[in-house]
Amino acid sequence: MGPHLTFHLAGGVGGIGHFFEQFAAPMASWWETLGNPALTPELRERLGNGIAAETAGRGIAELAAWRDRFLVDVLALKAGRK
Repeated sequence: MGPHLTFHLAGGVGGIGHFFEQFAAPMASWWETLGNPALTPELRERLGNGIAAETAGRGIAELAAWRDRFLVDVLALKAGRK
């Protein structure tokens, strides 16, 4: 799970759109080392479309459950139980 899908889940029921509403402005300061790219409406739309394609209609709850199962499996592997 990469950063964009993680951000999508962090947006809760509203997904990436809600995430952008809440956190895009505060995150802009993180991007200084990248040359201060602008999170334009067009870029937000492209990111949203990419996430929609990646999630293939799966909702936030389903994606979060998938993530959680995966993390439990990783922890079990690290503990030598799988």
